[in-house]
Amino acid sequence: MRLFNRLAATVVAGIEESVNQIENHDAVIEASLKETRQAASKASVRLGRVRKDGEKMRSRLDQLTDEESRWAERARAVAATDETRALECVRRRRGCQQRIEATAVALKDHEALEARLAENLRQIESRLQEIAQARNSLRSRESVAEANRYLRDMDAGRLGLEREGFE
Repeated sequence: MRLFNRLAATVVAGIEESVNQIENHDAVIEASLKETRQAASKASVRLGRVRKDGEKMRSRLDQLTDEESRWAERARAVAATDETRALECVRRRRGCQQRIEATAVALKDHEALEARLAENLRQIESRLQEIAQARNSLRSRESVAEANRYLRDMDAGRLGLEREGFE
């Protein structure tokens, strides 16, 4: 009887250790998912800020384009009457053109950065979803395996009782 009790205790301890390891893995996965979701949320907020900055740059580019065309019109309007003012208008138009070129280059770089960030965030969110689905699948498999173990244990117990003549 002592041998049977020791054997039963050993088996139960082994099962409890396995369950604890599974629960610990589940807790680690949950913590990792939570941290990754928080990081993805922060990245999403930052992407929103980057997009707002892009909108400001596009707005600034539109303003500069309007300003450049106004300086060109002014230069044409005063060219016949005041050459000095016309030259000043042309100089300011050139300054606007330079700022337009610089802003257009910066906007192009900014849009490339925004696209990369958006793609990275999409990949992170997709990976998070895959991990969550895998976790749920593993939980389901674990539940099914546990139910099967109980059924086998019950069947084994019934078979043992039948052999001893109790059923």
